[in-house]
Amino acid sequence: MIEPQWKELRQALTSNENIEDSPCHYQVLLRFNLPYKHVLKRAFDAGEPIPRSLVHPRYWLQDPTIHAREWQPRYAEDTRVDYMSEAALEKLR
Repeated sequence: MIEPQWKELRQALTSNENIEDSPCHYQVLLRFNLPYKHVLKRAFDAGEPIPRSLVHPRYWLQDPTIHAREWQPRYAEDTRVDYMSEAALEKLR
């Protein structure tokens, strides 16, 4: 389901379209928790593989059951860790 978004992004960028003005397929995110072309653009521009953090954990094979309700696709460097929080301290113990 990510492939059509990737191809649409590639097509838009090779024809010099501004994807910010193009219609967005939020249904891919809302229904399937998968990244859409606006989210994929960053990986495309950087020439890096699509980060695993953009794909909902329920698609990760051999991982435990996921119960997160507030999940959103994120790039790893955008995830801030609050090392002063109690939760972070509990993980260290």
